[in-house]
Amino acid sequence: MTMRLTSVLMFCSLLCLSTRSSNSHERKLMMSESLITSSFQESFNTINNAVNHSTHSKSCSPSSPEKMFVFSRQAASETQDISKAAEIFHMTLRLLKEKTNKRHKRSLNVSDLFSVEEVKRMVNLSGCVGVSQPITCTEDRKYRSISGVCNNRQNPLWGAANTALTRWLPAEYEDDATQPKGWNTGRQYNGFQLPLVRDVSVKVMHSSSAPVLKDHEYSQMLVDWGQYIDHDISFTPQTAFSQGLNCLHTCRNHNPCFPIQISRNDRLSGSKNCLPFSRSSPACPDVHQLDSRHTLQRQQMNSVSSFIDASTVYGHSEPLEKTLRNLSSTEGLLAVNRKYTDRGRAYLPSVTGGPSSCFQQPGSAEGDRVECFVAGDTRVNEILPLSALHTLWVREHNRVAEHLRRLNPHWRSEVVYQETRKIIGALHQIITMRDYIPKIIGQEWFDKYLGEYEGYDASLKPSVSNVFASAAFRFGHATISATLKRLNESLQEHERFSSVDLHQTFFSPWRLVREAYPRTRRHVFD
Repeated sequence: MTMRLTSVLMFCSLLCLSTRSSNSHERKLMMSESLITSSFQESFNTINNAVNHSTHSKSCSPSSPEKMFVFSRQAASETQDISKAAEIFHMTLRLLKEKTNKRHKRSLNVSDLFSVEEVKRMVNLSGCVGVSQPITCTEDRKYRSISGVCNNRQNPLWGAANTALTRWLPAEYEDDATQPKGWNTGRQYNGFQLPLVRDVSVKVMHSSSAPVLKDHEYSQMLVDWGQYIDHDISFTPQTAFSQGLNCLHTCRNHNPCFPIQISRNDRLSGSKNCLPFSRSSPACPDVHQLDSRHTLQRQQMNSVSSFIDASTVYGHSEPLEKTLRNLSSTEGLLAVNRKYTDRGRAYLPSVTGGPSSCFQQPGSAEGDRVECFVAGDTRVNEILPLSALHTLWVREHNRVAEHLRRLNPHWRSEVVYQETRKIIGALHQIITMRDYIPKIIGQEWFDKYLGEYEGYDASLKPSVSNVFASAAFRFGHATISATLKRLNESLQEHERFSSVDLHQTFFSPWRLVREAYPRTRRHVFD
């Protein structure tokens, strides 16, 4: 009897404890829901106001190279929407962490604070969920998608536009979430403060001002193709908003501004204290891996597909693709410039809707403006060799399309366009794999690590890595000449149009139009 009574009492005690624990858990969830909602609303208002401020403060005046660089790093509207959602998500996480740590009076990691369900709730609120929704890939699709989605049917977002650059190692942030190293002034690593990044660059990568010796084996095309194909597989745009600060005019670390500080003994120290720099756009988290601490860290976005697919020609989204096409033609052509031609040869189309940000020929009248070119990649105007290559590929698409149409008069315009796009994409792959990469790493290493194509490997993740996009493939910057050669028919210095300094070729499409001779192709072959 005593044992039976004891058992009953123990059962009642356990039941009460279980009930109290359940109620406590429910109160925690309710409190978390309240915190999540209020923190999200605060983040949404902050980011939304910042985006509006950034939009109103934009200027079309090309008053400085810095402004032009910012202009070229602007992303398409679809990419900006995803970046905005990711910013809201990460700000919500940060606010929740600050509020919770303040209450508990100790520092906790974000991954220790919230359950997977609660993080998914934040993903849904921020707007990131639309990026990570399950995708169904159809088996009957004949042509690759413009965004790279469904290139891999088992993992549809691998290598797709507007997804995160992949990482080989976990990110190392000062707050374990979003702050890059060097963000908090005075912080030490192994007993030492980190050196200024510009000091490292000047001492490690110092280059002579002496003229660059001309290579007797390779032409400037080797350099230009590297930059061009880099733009085909990676583009990490800058964050599209600022919280009341203009990153061009501040030396404060205040998201998204992360200026490069200049030391007192730097040759630039007399004129400025820092160089402007803005952080890269974040990517939305992968909802399928929210149990990983590293998934909640800020990841950088690749706004174009990671595949060599000629996105520089056709764009990386359906809205952009449509603007680049001549939809009124029956030959599946790309749109070209309606105002200017190169002795009958097509130029890239120009931006519409008012004056663009590109530099104009000195002394030219308002009616003689040459607006920025439009192409599959927004960096088309950065430098003349890039503009020239973009121009050549649009001409090549239209040449091939017209030829295919003559051979196949029964083809619809869409079929002509897609078949031509397939050919142009293949040419990009052939030139890169057969002609470019072996010259960069050597034929022996190419044969050892790449070799002959052995077929599609569905288990291989094709997404460009963070370290490749931000570091490894930047080696080409050291190969750029300070002078752009312009040659005559005999490949000698042109008598009328002399060579120009590199900085005079930035965002200057007027040089291709007004100084069309020597012709476009000799801007890249010298």
